[in-house]
Amino acid sequence: MPIIRNDINSPELLQHRYIFLTDDSGIGNGHAEPNIDCYVVTRLDQLIVRVLAGIVGGHRVEPKQGEIIRTVGSYDRGRCKTTQLQRADAQGEHEG
Repeated sequence: MPIIRNDINSPELLQHRYIFLTDDSGIGNGHAEPNIDCYVVTRLDQLIVRVLAGIVGGHRVEPKQGEIIRTVGSYDRGRCKTTQLQRADAQGEHEG
């Protein structure tokens, strides 16, 4: 799983899960808001535990409701609803 800078122009082009730091902790220098439609902010230590559990278990481990600090966009179990709808609409236009 890549860890990228927040100021990358088009992280959605990577087409997979990745980790980035936010200003939510109030620690360290400022971080740019990522330029993506959907994401969930949790504590880094909890995220690392979930990522490792997912690697060992072979499936994505979502944060529990009490672990979520904030959500941006229409995020649902690892998927961005907005992005999915836009892609489906675009695909339909190309097929029609």
